[in-house]
Amino acid sequence: MLPPDQVVVEEVRIQMSWDGASQSVIRRVGSVVLASDADLVETVQSGLARHAANGQKEAPAIIDALPDVPWKDVIKVMDLFKSNGIAKVELTQPWPQK
Repeated sequence: MLPPDQVVVEEVRIQMSWDGASQSVIRRVGSVVLASDADLVETVQSGLARHAANGQKEAPAIIDALPDVPWKDVIKVMDLFKSNGIAKVELTQPWPQK
């Protein structure tokens, strides 16, 4: 197993899901739940910096939102990224859920 600093991450994917019990959106990068906007931005910027250090300067932040996530919450994340200098953001079809 490679040490964490040697693992090449192919993308920075933000998974967004709806928690019906709390009536809120859960945002994850990998297995880490990021409740605050500041933690989300810091995590995504760190991931994109690792890409840039490996020569992938045009790597996007990829938003993977399940269909039940309110669109306003997806737009909020996109606006948050834009206001923090994360210019390349893509939307993708969600990964199948288990």
